[in-house]
Amino acid sequence: MTGLPPFFADCQDRVTTELRRLLAGEGGPVERAMGYTALAPSKQVRAVLVLLCAELCRGSAAQAAPAAAAIELVHASSLILDDLPSMDDAPLRRGRRANHLESGEAIAILAASADRRSICGPPISQSALKRWSAFTEGRPAHCSSPPPPAAR
Repeated sequence: MTGLPPFFADCQDRVTTELRRLLAGEGGPVERAMGYTALAPSKQVRAVLVLLCAELCRGSAAQAAPAAAAIELVHASSLILDDLPSMDDAPLRRGRRANHLESGEAIAILAASADRRSICGPPISQSALKRWSAFTEGRPAHCSSPPPPAAR
């Protein structure tokens, strides 16, 4: 990113490292969709402000990194949901295809929900992600299509 103060890079690295820790896993469809948006190149201004506020209050950036990553996950979740066809129907986000176009609507919605869940406690368990992935495997097109006329 151009035009940002040099200290941003250090803060961004700290936040990205924490995001990778929170999103670490085996790489099922929901996990991949979570990382696709949360780890996309961005300025991470909100997260950087969290780290700077921690230091301003005589805390440490290391201690604030989980909170900074949580802010980024909430933001990523809101971007995923905002881009859905039922909302803005945006084709691009941060210079890349929107999450729902990359992963399918159903997986994108699950990823947004999982992003929010991962900030409320320990990282999502591998068994929970496996269950979500098994449930949604091969279903994104089906889940994102409108119901048949008889069901309306």
